[in-house]
Amino acid sequence: MTRIFVEPVETGGFRLRTDRGEPVGARLLSVDPEEGRSLPDVESARRLFDRKSDAVRTAFEWNLYLMWVRTHKTKKAKKGEER
Repeated sequence: MTRIFVEPVETGGFRLRTDRGEPVGARLLSVDPEEGRSLPDVESARRLFDRKSDAVRTAFEWNLYLMWVRTHKTKKAKKGEER
């Protein structure tokens, strides 16, 4: 399961990264969110955060969504296998 972490930047501020060190992007948006919630905002996740608390809150929202995805993703049928 992919997780989002807060990473300090040498020049100051904080960025969000995946557990593999990649930037957060639209490729992580694969399943509709829980009823009554919206998809996490990709643009806000890519910005440089001045305060760690803001970065942690945004990472938390992404991680909640990614946990939802894990429990609601449908497995794709293997090639040649009937659905």
